[in-house]
Amino acid sequence: VCAVITAIFMYINKIGILGVEPDPLPFKIIGTLFYFRGYVLPMAIFFVFSKTSQSEMLIIITVVVSIVMGILSASRGINFMYMFPIIAGILITKISFKRVGLVIALVLLGYTLTTMGREAIFSNADQSLSVIDLLQILLSSSSEFQSDEGLVSSFLKIISTISNRLYGVQDMVLAYQYVLVDPWSSFGNFVFMESIADIATDLYGLEFLPGQGYGVGMGLVGVFTMIGRSDILLLVFAMFFFSLLAVIINRLLTRLLFDEKSGKFFQLYYLILFVVSFNLIQATLPYLYTTIILSFVLGYLFNRFKLKTNTTNCNFINSKIV
Repeated sequence: VCAVITAIFMYINKIGILGVEPDPLPFKIIGTLFYFRGYVLPMAIFFVFSKTSQSEMLIIITVVVSIVMGILSASRGINFMYMFPIIAGILITKISFKRVGLVIALVLLGYTLTTMGREAIFSNADQSLSVIDLLQILLSSSSEFQSDEGLVSSFLKIISTISNRLYGVQDMVLAYQYVLVDPWSSFGNFVFMESIADIATDLYGLEFLPGQGYGVGMGLVGVFTMIGRSDILLLVFAMFFFSLLAVIINRLLTRLLFDEKSGKFFQLYYLILFVVSFNLIQATLPYLYTTIILSFVLGYLFNRFKLKTNTTNCNFINSKIV
């Protein structure tokens, strides 16, 4: 309920919708809601979901919530984040052909509906669509979802989207041709969440209209390519730095989210590991640092909750013995 209300409020106020510029709001409300929807809520839902019986009704509700969040944010990543508890639960417990097929079906469903929502929002950018109007467009007879050809084409778009997220030879060549004026200073700025280069203008020569943006950067491999082109010693240092960072993060997460009794990780560990790995590969350090901070907070609360539960059980057992 909290997630849906947040999504509706953000949609009405044009907050966190890909390609739509929001109206200014006071008290950092836009940024707070963006991180709350994209990080706090998914992890909280994952935590609660892993502590329940994971009944069929709860799974259905989680799928519906994930689709609603994806449509109203025009983001397939948001849709995937909220559906991840189900995907992890299916794959972690027991992998089979049927379960993998179910995961593919869920991803395809969420991807298709979210893509349709994005197209509806973008095509009506000159007028504000209410939530009801948006749903009516998705369910109308002219909707892409009503035809088999639309589903097939949407499935094929998944392959195209994933391939666009991978960094190819052209990107590496452009990164190698770019020369950093002050490599060490540029890397320091990059670690402290500043761009190492203006990818769109400096490498691709793109100019954007108002409201447009460049969604895919060079990734960590591209950053390494730029650094190695300018200073090979800095490249070795950068690779060591991020390797050490990855090891430290994994050690801390293991300490917080590993159950010694069962010898297994809690499901929350896999969600955090996925988000951290994705942001590290994408070289989106602001999101990476945000995820790490929230992970440690949630991990600490998780351990406190587990310790409190165990203490309560022990007290109950002792009272029965007495």
